[in-house]
Amino acid sequence: MAERQKLARSKMATSSWSKVFPTSVETREESLTFVKKLVAVGVSNILYLRGNLEESAFVEHDLDGLKLKTLDGRSEGGMGAEFCSGIRDAMDAVKRGFLKELTLVIYDDPEHDEVTKLRRTL
Repeated sequence: MAERQKLARSKMATSSWSKVFPTSVETREESLTFVKKLVAVGVSNILYLRGNLEESAFVEHDLDGLKLKTLDGRSEGGMGAEFCSGIRDAMDAVKRGFLKELTLVIYDDPEHDEVTKLRRTL
């Protein structure tokens, strides 16, 4: 079993996975880095797959053959920039130990202007 884990870690260290996510999480700082990236990828892909934002708000990444879309943090204005800002603020709150829960709420009601929002619970 230990040999299998070593082989899996060896493969991860040489893959593009290790460029995005840490291969080992042993310290609080490594855990925080992993959580930040996981939230950014997760929220981005949910928004992309649901079609909540324009295609131009995303950048495509290849993660060992898996095509992932992440919000383009360099974009200015629009909902994409608002989400990037919200995610950054939430991750700052996690780092400081203030954030207890992060919820992505999506409205499907065309009557409402606020189609999607990110709610942070302190």
